[in-house]
Amino acid sequence: MSIDIEKKILKGFIVDRFAITKSLSEGFKSEYFEDPKATLILNAIFDIYEGRGETDVLDFQTLYRHLEKKGVMDNEIKNLLDELEKIETPNLALLISYIDILRIRNGERRLINIADEITDFVERRGPQKVEDISQFSVKMSEELQKIAIERLHKKLVPSEVVVKDIIRDIYEKRSFHGFSLEPFTSIDKTLLGLRPGFYYALAGAPRRGKTNFLLHLSTYIIKNERVPVLYYSWEQTSRILNLRILSQESNINPVKLMSGDLDEDEFKRFEESYKRFQEYSSFLYIIEGGSMDTLEKIEAHAYNIMQSHRCENVVIFLDYIQKIPLESPRISLEEKVDELSSKIAMLSLSLKSPIVAISSLDKEGCRLDDEGIDRPTMFHSTGGGDIEYDSDVVMVLVKNHKETEELHEKLKNLVKNGEILEEDLPSIDVIDLYIDKNRDAPEGMSNIIQYLFFIESNKFIEIGFKDTSEKYTYAKMGLIVDRLKKDGLLKLKNNNIKGEKPKSS
Repeated sequence: MSIDIEKKILKGFIVDRFAITKSLSEGFKSEYFEDPKATLILNAIFDIYEGRGETDVLDFQTLYRHLEKKGVMDNEIKNLLDELEKIETPNLALLISYIDILRIRNGERRLINIADEITDFVERRGPQKVEDISQFSVKMSEELQKIAIERLHKKLVPSEVVVKDIIRDIYEKRSFHGFSLEPFTSIDKTLLGLRPGFYYALAGAPRRGKTNFLLHLSTYIIKNERVPVLYYSWEQTSRILNLRILSQESNINPVKLMSGDLDEDEFKRFEESYKRFQEYSSFLYIIEGGSMDTLEKIEAHAYNIMQSHRCENVVIFLDYIQKIPLESPRISLEEKVDELSSKIAMLSLSLKSPIVAISSLDKEGCRLDDEGIDRPTMFHSTGGGDIEYDSDVVMVLVKNHKETEELHEKLKNLVKNGEILEEDLPSIDVIDLYIDKNRDAPEGMSNIIQYLFFIESNKFIEIGFKDTSEKYTYAKMGLIVDRLKKDGLLKLKNNNIKGEKPKSS
């Protein structure tokens, strides 16, 4: 069984150098191999990979020549190489799982060796027979500890190495910034982007734009960083979510996009938005979550996407926690949420990638948001508030009823003044994003960021940090309306603001 796994790992290494890089970062060691012939080929692969061969090109022909040059080529090695050429190349996810199997077996072999040494000591055989029992016990416990540490930690990196990287960043004046969320400037500054290994939790009542907000983050990250994004939804189809992105880009209602009933201006906006979408869509993977899409399967997807894009990170969005399937579904909702949340936290660390997960709110949390007297928190999550403890960042989207009413009043005044037709009046909510937990947060940042949520076009626009000392916000709503007019986000009867000719009524 072990030799079959070793052959598959060798084939993966020969075909794809990235598989070697990722496997070494996962803590792979040549001592995991048992078969001596397979180990010879493995060492030859590492020689070429590390630049100790005549060329850095890694393929079967180069491997043949390198083994011949080292004087280890024989008929058994030739037959093994011929066999490797015929084996199907495993993907990266399978490769990582094979390495984990070998790691376990290596630990088991070492345990057997320790058991043999203990038996020899007790029966006064071998070199251990003259040792003191206390010294022997310490030596054995150290060996057992090494096995445990290697199983728990895939690769141990001394602090010296990590601190050197930090010192270099400080001297080079580089910021400790994750994946950029611009043009959402305020949240980008507050969170320092989406950082690898961080688990972000977002909660909110229905109709507060949780999914649409994450779709914005998804596209911004790709535009800024060109890093692959995996968006899993257990509520919406891939078609609907892609349509929402086009809606956000074009500021056109998705129902209208589907109907195709667009006027000349709308069709032009759609064509421009589609061109922008094509520039980044190859990095976006929207997956319709099913009963088989467990976190374990998501991990396998992530490794395979890393391999295909030759990158060290992905960004994962989960929509939403309560819908993610578990292998043991016959547990209470509270137990399910607790288990899933802790697994998400571990997965973000294992993949060294940011994971953003939506949580639905319970009835009490939805009531608080609907009434607008008090606000919900992550502790109002469906299934309990354990998400707060597991996550690195906790965010809650809440409707600001007072400012929304003031904004609507300002917009209605545009109708009264004849600047806009009533049927062209957009439905907009003012949304407050509360950041209730922010691990390693920069100093002096507000924990409330405000957004405009255009309900028909699924679009979010960042207003900025909320001034909590500001009691009267009616004037602020006037400035926001002026900004919307200037940016062309209102369908005014007179379009001269953007330098266009007025359209005949």
